[in-house]
Amino acid sequence: MGVIGSIYAVFGGLKAVAVSDSINAVGLIIGGSLIPIFGLMYIGDGNMFTGVRYLNNCAS
Repeated sequence: MGVIGSIYAVFGGLKAVAVSDSINAVGLIIGGSLIPIFGLMYIGDGNMFTGVRYLNNCAS
């Protein structure tokens, strides 16, 4: 198994891993950015800025 993995990595497999990691990173950045936006829109009744104001009022 290790020999097969080594051969795959030497003959271009590592490039495939780097490309797929780059694609996954973009997806994680977009997904990680959308979660707080959707959360703020939920507590702000569809308006993200109202959600931010609500959080600021609760904190003080």
